[in-house]
Amino acid sequence: ICELFIILFFLKDNYKPRLKKAVFIPLCVVFTLFQFASNNLFLGESYFVIFCGTLFIFSIMSLYDMQMWQRIVYTILIYIIFALSEAILGTILSLGFNIGVSDIHKSVLLFTIGTLTSKFLSYVFVLFLRIKRFIVKDEQIKHNVLWVFLLPVASILIMLLFLRCCYQIDDIGFNVVTLITSIVLIFANIAIFHIVDKQNELIETKEKLLFTEK
Repeated sequence: ICELFIILFFLKDNYKPRLKKAVFIPLCVVFTLFQFASNNLFLGESYFVIFCGTLFIFSIMSLYDMQMWQRIVYTILIYIIFALSEAILGTILSLGFNIGVSDIHKSVLLFTIGTLTSKFLSYVFVLFLRIKRFIVKDEQIKHNVLWVFLLPVASILIMLLFLRCCYQIDDIGFNVVTLITSIVLIFANIAIFHIVDKQNELIETKEKLLFTEK
C-alpha cells in the first residue's frame, strides 16, 4: 500500500489516469494484492521478487496516459528509489547501530517498523524530486516552506532511533507504541506537505484572480 501511494504521489502532478475511478481503483487494489502475495510466496527468490516488483510498478504506470518509453523510464526510476531506500536503511542499521537485516526479520514489529521507515525514506526521495511543486513566489512563504523540509529528515532520524530502541528493549507494549508513533509520524509528514501543496494552489489561484481583475 505504501508503494502504491508513493507511485501515485510521484505521478499525480504530470499525468492523469486514462481510466475512470470505478475501474482505476479496483485495478490498483488487484495489482497491490499481487505484489503482496508475490513478495510473501517468493521471498527467498530474489530475482523473482525483483521481477514481480518491477511488474507491479509497470502495471500501475500502464493505467496512466503516457508513452511507453515514459512508463519504462519511470518504472526503473521508482524501483531504484525503493531499492536504494532499503539499501540505505540496511547500511545505516548495520554500520551505525550494529543491527543485521536478519535480526529485523526475526521480529514482526521490528520488521514492520523497518519496512515503514524504508517506504517513508522512498517518500522523502520522491518529495525532493517534486520539490518544484512546493516552491512558491512569495519570499516569506518560501522561507517557511524550506524550513518544513527539515521535518521528514528529522522524522527519519527519529524512526531509526525507534528501531534501535525496539531492538534493545524486548517489550511488546513498548514496541507497539513505537509502531503506532511511527505511523502517526508518517501521516503527519504527509498531511503537512498536503497542506503546503494546497497553499500553493491557493496562491496560484489568487494570483490568477488578481491578474484577471487588472
